Amino acid sequence: MKYLLSITIAGLLLFVMQASAQDKFAPYTVKSSKGHPLSISETKTTSIVFPFDIISVDRGRKEVMVQKAKGVNNILLLKAGRTSFPETNLTVITADGQLYPFILNYDHNPDSLYLSFKKTGNDQLTKSNKQSPNIATIEADFIAIKNAKPAPVWLKKVRYGITLGLQDLYVNDNVMYFQFSLRNCSHVDYTTSSFNIFIKDKKQRKRTATQEVACEILATDGDYQLIKGKTVQTFILAVPKFTIPDKKKCIIQLMEKNGGRNISLKINNSRIIKAKLIASNDRTEL
Repeated sequence: MKYLLSITIAGLLLFVMQASAQDKFAPYTVKSSKGHPLSISETKTTSIVFPFDIISVDRGRKEVMVQKAKGVNNILLLKAGRTSFPETNLTVITADGQLYPFILNYDHNPDSLYLSFKKTGNDQLTKSNKQSPNIATIEADFIAIKNAKPAPVWLKKVRYGITLGLQDLYVNDNVMYFQFSLRNCSHVDYTTSSFNIFIKDKKQRKRTATQEVACEILATDGDYQLIKGKTVQTFILAVPKFTIPDKKKCIIQLMEKNGGRNISLKINNSRIIKAKLIASNDRTEL
């Protein structure tokens, strides 16, 4: 009787051990995906926004042109290097370890130029309004402005060897671009504390506070933070399109860090409305 009981217990233990081993060494669940379909063109730039910084990009063919957007690490810009290339793929890995596969095809006029991954467990792609300003459009406009024939400085102010000049104004849809030159004619380096564009009252009435409205700077191209002695820098600021209301004025203000070489320019509405248009065929994207 004891012998039969021992056999039964041994059999139960063997069964439990085999089941546990099968669970321990069970194969991993394989998740496969062909990739998110995406069309790109040789004349337009497609932007993809990821929820985390991009750490790796692999393209299936050299005809696919890719680069990170300037100044940010989570936006990828894509463009076709030539027309009608064969279907290929693109793989992006972000800092959180997530892998994003794409299947790329050529389309001269893609339905969407902007894709965004939200921070959700479903990794859903959402399409934006193509008319809204995005960083790809602004980057393309920066390139067009820099490729344009240089304009002479028409508004400038000099203070202690520092010259701030406004070269030109441009507009495209709802974005306005100010192109500046900043020259340091002294041997003392100039470090910028702040650079602001704002609208304020022309005259301040007694016993009332002056009202100022700052213009949001959407993006910049070029460096104005440090101007070495005997050098000159050109840079562009992108701001939301605006005009100046009656009894108001637009002030462009440059402030030096730990110094007194502060400069202000005043621009009127008659000049704002003469901003040059950046036509789509003037833009060289990517």
